[in-house]
This record gives sequence, C-alpha cells and structure tokens, in this order.
Amino acid sequence: MSKSIWMVSGAAVSLVLFMGLMLAEAPRAQPPEDPSAIVMSRCTKCHNTKRICDNLDKKDVEEWTQTIEKMVSRGAAVAPEDIPALAEYLAGMESGSKPVCR
Repeated sequence: MSKSIWMVSGAAVSLVLFMGLMLAEAPRAQPPEDPSAIVMSRCTKCHNTKRICDNLDKKDVEEWTQTIEKMVSRGAAVAPEDIPALAEYLAGMESGSKPVCR
C-alpha cells in the first residue's frame, strides 16, 4: 500500500475512535439510596431505632444533617450524597412514624 493510503486509513480510524469517545455516555452517578433503607440498615448497626424515634419532630433538617455527619465521623456507612435526603426524610417524619418507631 502506498503511504497516502496508510495516512488516509489512519486518519479514518482515528476519526472513528474520536467520534466513539465523543458519543460515549458519561458515567451516571448512582441515585441516592432510599432513606428508609439507610435508617433501618445502617443506623441500627450501632443503636436501636428508639434513639432515632425519640428525636422525630424535635430536629430540623440542619440538626439531622449535623447528627448524621457526626455518626459518619464515628463510622456510620452513609455516603455523602445520601446525607441530604436522609436528613430531609428524618426531619419530615412525625413522632411515632413507622418503620423507625415500632
């Protein structure tokens, strides 16, 4: 093959690869986990739900966020992206709400 055919072939392959990269979807972030599932599976690793139930209707979103961040600093396995939804969930619960309060 002549040099020009190799150059054209190389350019075509490069263009196809480049277009493939441009069209490839960026990885999507995982959706936040269900807050109820987090409470029931993660928070109960260290204490029972009575402790959480006793604070429903007493803390606002900011206070729950601080509490959750403190628990994370102590080893609670809660992803940073799940904290806002979890705080909203807990702040929105009424005293005695299930599944937290049994």
